[in-house]
Amino acid sequence: MILLYKHKGKLMSRITADYKNQKVSVENFDDNPMDLAFGINTNPSFKDFEDLLELRCFPRNRDMMKLHLKELDLDYYDPLSIIMKTKGRLAGDDYELEVVEP
Repeated sequence: MILLYKHKGKLMSRITADYKNQKVSVENFDDNPMDLAFGINTNPSFKDFEDLLELRCFPRNRDMMKLHLKELDLDYYDPLSIIMKTKGRLAGDDYELEVVEP
């Protein structure tokens, strides 16, 4: 799976995630760690990847979560599924996480 992490539409990081082997690699395209998918971490673990996915979603304990999931046509909270629907966009920031190759 390949995901693109962008800031204001500019590509910052390309993430390759292998779910079968639970491996992740990242290629960064900027020098500012504040704008990179994993900051200064250039060798992220699969757990780091899962944390990033969840970070780019609304919180698990969000009020009226079932309503938000229904709006996304999802039956349960799954960060990857949410990212695929929302591109990881959150109110108040200019970042997105787009799945380009499932």
